[in-house]
Amino acid sequence: GRMPVTRVHLTALVTESRTARRRAVEGLRALAVLLVVSYHVWLGRVSGGVDAFLLVSAFFLTGGLVRRLDAGERVNVPRHWVGIFHRLVPTASVVVAATVLAGLLLLPAIRWRGLLVDAIGSVTYTQNWVLALRAVDYYADDKGAASPLQHMWSLSLQGQAFLLWPVLLVALAVVFLRGFREALGLPATDTIAQ
Repeated sequence: GRMPVTRVHLTALVTESRTARRRAVEGLRALAVLLVVSYHVWLGRVSGGVDAFLLVSAFFLTGGLVRRLDAGERVNVPRHWVGIFHRLVPTASVVVAATVLAGLLLLPAIRWRGLLVDAIGSVTYTQNWVLALRAVDYYADDKGAASPLQHMWSLSLQGQAFLLWPVLLVALAVVFLRGFREALGLPATDTIAQ
């Protein structure tokens, strides 16, 4: 006969399945990065790679939050933000600082103010709005006039999603669970979010 399926076997199968899925998603992330790089280097355009990268990031963010909510855990949104930005800010800050230093050395003084405005927009995750307010044409032919921090718009968009999505997801969970409890005649409690 057959060997009985034990809890250990099921745990191994689930872990193997998660690992395979994780590798597949990491493969998508790598493909997205390759699309971005190849489009920028050889075609001079923005690709769907940025969209794919942002989608994969949103997938991970949503999955983590939903798993915590599903397990009945409290989601402390400010603590969640600190954890995410603790990982993102140091690297982004080094890139922005190095770019500003290089810009101050290599760019004419007339461009320094714009560079500093872009640096502030980049480290505050608002670079996409800074560029939009200046009506920057991302596809402009004059690449010499482009900000060296112009590409930080996508990181800004990702940072904004990391700020807003947990709030929206927790709010939806609270509303949904409150409505679900009311439909069952159970008392509503706010144990999901702090």
